[in-house]
Amino acid sequence: MGEQGHGSRRSLAESSWGDPSDTMRPGAAQVHRFGWRRMALLTFVLLSVGAAALALLSDSTSPEWTPVREPENVRFHESRFDRKPDLFLSVSDPRVVPSSLATLNDDDEVLGLVVGDEERAYDVLALAYHHVVNDTVGGRPVAMTYCLICSSGIAFERECDGRALTFGYHGIWNGTAVLYDHQTDSKWLQISGECIEGSLKGQWLKPINCRHTVWSEWLAAHLDGTVMQTQREFADAYFPRSKTSRGNDFFPANFPSTMQYLDPRLPVSALCCCIRIGQETRAYPFSALAQLEGGVVNDVLGGTPVVVAFNGDTQSATALAREYNGETITFCRTADGYLKDLKTGQEFDLEGRPRNVEEASGLRKLYTLQSEWYGWAATWPETTIWNRARG
Repeated sequence: MGEQGHGSRRSLAESSWGDPSDTMRPGAAQVHRFGWRRMALLTFVLLSVGAAALALLSDSTSPEWTPVREPENVRFHESRFDRKPDLFLSVSDPRVVPSSLATLNDDDEVLGLVVGDEERAYDVLALAYHHVVNDTVGGRPVAMTYCLICSSGIAFERECDGRALTFGYHGIWNGTAVLYDHQTDSKWLQISGECIEGSLKGQWLKPINCRHTVWSEWLAAHLDGTVMQTQREFADAYFPRSKTSRGNDFFPANFPSTMQYLDPRLPVSALCCCIRIGQETRAYPFSALAQLEGGVVNDVLGGTPVVVAFNGDTQSATALAREYNGETITFCRTADGYLKDLKTGQEFDLEGRPRNVEEASGLRKLYTLQSEWYGWAATWPETTIWNRARG
């Protein structure tokens, strides 16, 4: 019922909740058998799965669907938080090595970003424990963040209110990670970068486009970059790599009580490429993208023409604005993975850089991340869902 990633992660209704003796590595939550709250949640999901299957290819703006618009005092009620500050320890100014010296395997997952002329990848094995890495890339203060359970990774600029903040792990809200900043102890949603508590409440961190892919794909396009691998002082805290990949059949016992609302339009753990432009948000399910020849979607969101590129082999997706030199472009995919303008033949890589064109600006990057459906829908309850009928 769930999406296929690196291994099959089933929906919450199908997932194994584990045995009391099945624990993760130090600093992580223990998995327990069913309790009454989890049984109630399971019943809800089972009832919704049938509707979700039918809704997979339906437009979320259809009359059958009404988004839940909860007031703030309900949405951020204390009962929806599980607060365990620094249960996972963030890292600042991590050690990095040239990509040519990395010891990663081809299929190891990474989150990669390009800031200015600097390219950097982060081993998901390390991110899964730290949840946030306070770094400087291309001369800019950057926070690379990751939520292991909802498979969402996104980077933000750390500058806010005239200063550079550093972040740590605070807990979970609605089954997604919550961060705090060390300077003011304000609380921030990891998926959106919104400050929801503290003196900086109402501020938003500026997102930086990054790609969740495998090492071989990232390395092929970024040979001159650097990579953050595991940090030796945390060696005993890291989880086994098998528990950190997208698709793990795992849900900590402390999550369901915080997830008081689940959007039934897709399976809980369906992997999606998610985009936000202004106040408009949309999820592109991997299962739908996998049905497309070339894995390319030419779409419009928030008045902006966008292109989504999906690679079924690596289970990765990215999105860019499809406007170049004042023209709106319609793309297809080349055999070697580039985006090709159907009109002019000009090709672009997945960072939006034009191929064989020196000193030229590229396609604009967007607020894009990969996430499991429940995390994205909890953060953006009015999100639409792409379907083939759109384009």
